[in-house]
Amino acid sequence: MDKGRWDRLAPLGGVVFAIAFIVFLLIAGAPPKAGDPASDVVSFFTDNRGSVLTGSFIVFAGVLAMLWFVGSLVTAMREAGEERLAVTALASFLLAFALGGAAVLMRAALAFDVARTVDANTAKGLYETTLILDLMTGVVFAGFAFAVAAAAMRTSFVPRAWGFVCAVLGLLFVVSGTAWSESGFWSPTGGLVLIANLAFLAFVLGTSVFHFRAVTHGETQPMHRTAAAH
Repeated sequence: MDKGRWDRLAPLGGVVFAIAFIVFLLIAGAPPKAGDPASDVVSFFTDNRGSVLTGSFIVFAGVLAMLWFVGSLVTAMREAGEERLAVTALASFLLAFALGGAAVLMRAALAFDVARTVDANTAKGLYETTLILDLMTGVVFAGFAFAVAAAAMRTSFVPRAWGFVCAVLGLLFVVSGTAWSESGFWSPTGGLVLIANLAFLAFVLGTSVFHFRAVTHGETQPMHRTAAAH
């Protein structure tokens, strides 16, 4: 496949990742709620060993596609004259990936053998650590959403209206990081985080599609801020 075709298809890496993320959520099953007894945590990871490990593999495979998408998006932001925002977006994504990846790996380790070899309270503590990592992943990922939002509103490298949507989604990601209740809607496994996960999928899918349309229609030519033109 020639370079031009790869460049045109790279934005769709976000769609591939979103599909992998959905499959990951479906395969892994309903995880224990925050505040559930330690025995429930151990039972979940021992009874669902294969599904948790398979889901973890699928989501990491999806990240490979996500990297192509992020690389293409950041390049488009730079070509639009938003070098600083491009760097901010890339750094935010990499840090969010490190935090989220650590959470997935810890859950995979619990499923592989750890939940059976440590005492139940230790397993519960490790699992709850992954929940906090998930919350902080959302907060850091907001930096990526805000950078895309600002670049879109300044340059229209993706539709300016989508930039406003990204800004709202970024605020939701930040708010979801405060889901510290031990149970209920505002807990790490409650409704707020579910909404944030859906918002994350909407952000990735929407940005991927709009960026793909811009690339295929040649709309990502260097565009500098309006203010810079005066």
